[in-house]
Amino acid sequence: MRYSKLLYLSLFSLILSSCAYYEKIFEKESTAFMPKHEVSTNYIVQELWSVDSGDGRSPKSTVLQPAFDNKKNIYIIDSDGLITSVDSQTGNKNWSQDMDLDVTSGISTHKDLIFFGTSDGKIYCLSREVLNESDNLFSITNIPFISDSLPVKPKWHFQLKSESIAPAVGSYNNIFVKTNDGDTLAIDITDGSLSWKNISGNIPLSLRGSGSASVDFENIYVARDDGTLVSLLQQSGKLNWYISISAKSGRNELESLRDVEMSPYVDSGIIFVGSYQGNLIAVDSISGSLLWSVPISIVSNLDGDDDKLFASSTDGYLFALNKYNGDSIWKTKLLEKGNLLQPVVLDDTVVVMSDQGYISLLDKSNGKILKYEKITDEIDYQIRVLKSNKSFFILEKSGRLTAFNVIERKYEESSFFSW
Repeated sequence: MRYSKLLYLSLFSLILSSCAYYEKIFEKESTAFMPKHEVSTNYIVQELWSVDSGDGRSPKSTVLQPAFDNKKNIYIIDSDGLITSVDSQTGNKNWSQDMDLDVTSGISTHKDLIFFGTSDGKIYCLSREVLNESDNLFSITNIPFISDSLPVKPKWHFQLKSESIAPAVGSYNNIFVKTNDGDTLAIDITDGSLSWKNISGNIPLSLRGSGSASVDFENIYVARDDGTLVSLLQQSGKLNWYISISAKSGRNELESLRDVEMSPYVDSGIIFVGSYQGNLIAVDSISGSLLWSVPISIVSNLDGDDDKLFASSTDGYLFALNKYNGDSIWKTKLLEKGNLLQPVVLDDTVVVMSDQGYISLLDKSNGKILKYEKITDEIDYQIRVLKSNKSFFILEKSGRLTAFNVIERKYEESSFFSW
């Protein structure tokens, strides 16, 4: 009997350790690796402002992405439903409102509305104007809604069959929602009714990523957990085309993972998307034809300029690729272990953060490291790095939002000793 108990305890411990392993596939311990770089005094990474926006996310939720309204305001939500609006120019809080909900999807904004998903499978829509007017009015508890009262009455809510773990994307009068079981839904923002639903088969093993769908004028592009990219008509959900990003291969389910954890990058009629342990591909947005494919393992978003595409790989490299044929222009090793965030192009440089808070500033023409230093605490490697003009914004795991810019010093020839 004693040995049977020991056997059961050993098996139980093994099961727990296996679950923890699957939960932390990407959580690689960062080391003190220092990339080769020259100490440059020509560039300064300047902190503009920093503000606390809540308690960040709980371990059971996915990455809670922030949102930018393309004007001047940033919106953040934490796992307990605290919504904060921050002026991107000054760092001042416009308003904050605690909805007291278990949030799992991050936040998005479209047409003066805010959207987020919760652990019980609901999508909420709230008016930004109402949230602003209700700032700190936590005494309002007599608003009837469902079975409980909320501080602010939502415009509508929609019940999903499974939770949403990525922010919704808005276009025209719809938002597009990806659910945990792989489906994509279009919801009318005026009344919260279902416009259409595209069903995708679930797969045995996948990772809880936070990549949203992407849109252009007519279509929506969805990267699925089965390693495919699909194009759907926004109006009807009709399938335009689909293509495999990476073929699955491996001795077991873990080695065969080809999850797409990033949002497809849409630029000049080309869709760029990459998968974990797979490929980075470029696809023609009209025909769905494969333009090129490069074997790079990707889990964070991309950025680009007129002719180059920049990608952070899971083995610690930053790649610059020719946008039109996929040829490698340069690659630079930035990490030995750990994870890189998405790259961000700023003028003639490209910025990439590590999950431990180190910034690498590189010359985008040749990949030379111009600056390398620690500027924040820990960051979720899949967090979106927002940018506006010449500034970029980092949301830490703790919920602190910080704005930075990069200054290049211009030294003029001195005439002090001239006569």
